[in-house]
Amino acid sequence: MASPPRDESELPTTYVNNDEHGEEIFLSPVTTIVDIHTRVSDLYSSPHDQIAEQIRLTVETVKERQEAELINNADYGLIASAEPGQRISRWPRSGESAPGAAFRRLPSASTDRSS
Repeated sequence: MASPPRDESELPTTYVNNDEHGEEIFLSPVTTIVDIHTRVSDLYSSPHDQIAEQIRLTVETVKERQEAELINNADYGLIASAEPGQRISRWPRSGESAPGAAFRRLPSASTDRSS
């Protein structure tokens, strides 16, 4: 990476060693249908354009789904691709939560110190 002054100086070159036969990943498609009745658009178009809002919400939902797939998909998600040593284990599902247990192990301020 370089940050030269605003002139025509040449940037340093780099080389990326790409794998000729890399892993082929098939992505899952995300599809949806937006069904808006014209009477809804006609009745409730003020102050918001109902069609534009429905499309905006649909696009937002699709993008959230894509993000969830990139993170959580069992085939190609980031969580599935992480090395076992890089994964964070979850808190125990049964019994007391770890923060609560750690809090109780701290010495209390009201202990009797007269000895």
